[in-house]
Amino acid sequence: MAFAVEISEVTEAEFPLMDVLRDTVFGEFGFVSRAPLERGLADKKDLFLLMAHLEGNPVGFSGGCRRKPFDFYINYVAVLKDYRRQGLGREFVTRMEGFARSRGYERIEFNTQNRFPGMMRLGLKLGYRPIGLEQHDGTMYDLQIRFGKTFDKDEPIDARLLAAIEAGDEIAGMLRERSGRLRIILRSEAP
Repeated sequence: MAFAVEISEVTEAEFPLMDVLRDTVFGEFGFVSRAPLERGLADKKDLFLLMAHLEGNPVGFSGGCRRKPFDFYINYVAVLKDYRRQGLGREFVTRMEGFARSRGYERIEFNTQNRFPGMMRLGLKLGYRPIGLEQHDGTMYDLQIRFGKTFDKDEPIDARLLAAIEAGDEIAGMLRERSGRLRIILRSEAP
């Protein structure tokens, strides 16, 4: 990292600040959340929250929790614009993975969208693969791309998919063509 950012574990007391960061970061991409973090994350098992600070000022956060008995889910990786592409996202995901491994999880997943190409690139570079497409009312029916990684199983990077993301192509359509290998999940509510 080009600057000295401190990342520390935080508690649910930081939800209001995380809401502001989330709305700022995701709002740049035209994404608006309909619910406060507290509603979606409070009382989750194995909730793990991280906050990044530069000279005491918050510049990003990440949060994850148990989704299924052997699956950990990264709900958020959010970094303010001026601090992106400096390794913070990678550090957040790496710490989430370490936490999940230490708790005995076998798999880790996250959802993202075409409007977040940085997260798709990061996931692919860290060994995550597209495993599903999902829509539900919690995301206003925007198409979500589910990425997953099984611990202790290395898979080669899909160069075609990475090139498409780098080129700014919308990969959801590309993934639909391969849907024989993806789970298609349509829900009436957020998970």
